[in-house]
Amino acid sequence: MDKICCLILNYNLGRMTDKLFEELHLCIDSDTNVIVLDASDKLSGLSIFANKRIEDDYYGENFRKELEIQVAKNEYDWYIMMSNDIYNLPKMNWIRNLTDLANRQNAVIVTPHINKEGTSHRVMHRHNDVYGFRYVNWIDFQTPIIHHSIMKEALKKWDNTLKYGWGIDSLFGIECYNRGLNIIISDEIGVCHYDKKTFKENEDKLSLQQYRQRAMTGERVFLIKHYGEALYNDWIRNLRTMESK
Repeated sequence: MDKICCLILNYNLGRMTDKLFEELHLCIDSDTNVIVLDASDKLSGLSIFANKRIEDDYYGENFRKELEIQVAKNEYDWYIMMSNDIYNLPKMNWIRNLTDLANRQNAVIVTPHINKEGTSHRVMHRHNDVYGFRYVNWIDFQTPIIHHSIMKEALKKWDNTLKYGWGIDSLFGIECYNRGLNIIISDEIGVCHYDKKTFKENEDKLSLQQYRQRAMTGERVFLIKHYGEALYNDWIRNLRTMESK
């Protein structure tokens, strides 16, 4: 059975993280290891289930550093970067069901759809006219489940340019597009996501506008540096076609 590593990042929202942790443990098996990374700078925001304290360096960099450690161990087949503001998890072993689906469809990335509209990109919403799953070239990274093979390749390029979080999803999207690898969204299995809850509660020193500007600028520079402008523009055109469907 495939081994799964699930990473949850907590930053001053311990109660929300702990609720997710408890809900998650009702629907996973013994081959799924959950690691709660706690970067809180307030005692009141700590997670009681945290099993690793880290120094905060923003969303993207916090995940990247831990993934480098876990991938180097070669112990896991799949990795999940789970936002701590996910809720209403399915009651079944949905993570195992999704990795099984990915294996059957020869996909290297799979995700549940997001039930609550307005809290993610529209490509993540359930498509009522489609039953089962969809092939896509990009997913919004709220609960991505990523195979070891593509995680290992992406980490060769992933650096702190993407520390703010924006662009990680694009890195994996364009990497898969360039290699002809499959990404799928399940329309049968879904979760809910609070809208910018983590950012709003944490009182970041940057305004949301500043944060977005730095993140989006870094994303474009990063992707063109590693993939070239021609491939980047081709991927963007393909995304627009996908989004218009």
